[in-house]
Amino acid sequence: MTYTVQEARERLSEILQRVQDGEKVVISEEGREVAELRAVKEPTSMGDTLRELEKEGIISSASEPRPSLEEVLHDLEEAWSIAPPEPGALARFLESRR
Repeated sequence: MTYTVQEARERLSEILQRVQDGEKVVISEEGREVAELRAVKEPTSMGDTLRELEKEGIISSASEPRPSLEEVLHDLEEAWSIAPPEPGALARFLESRR
């Protein structure tokens, strides 16, 4: 449903009731949509939030499955057990100050 700014001022209670009933309300000014009102959602899980954002077209899912953090850590630990990484710049700097 769309209301002009003037209508929104005059019918705020009606608009709030529509929003509470789950309807999205648009406010327009001089024929141009300037705002959208919708109900505040209760906190949801991260998965639910991501699915909602994807449904609204705000984000899109990855084109390929990504490894989990546990898989990445396992792969790093395995690689480092074979060839440990060289100390970083800070470690080298601190060692040079001894």
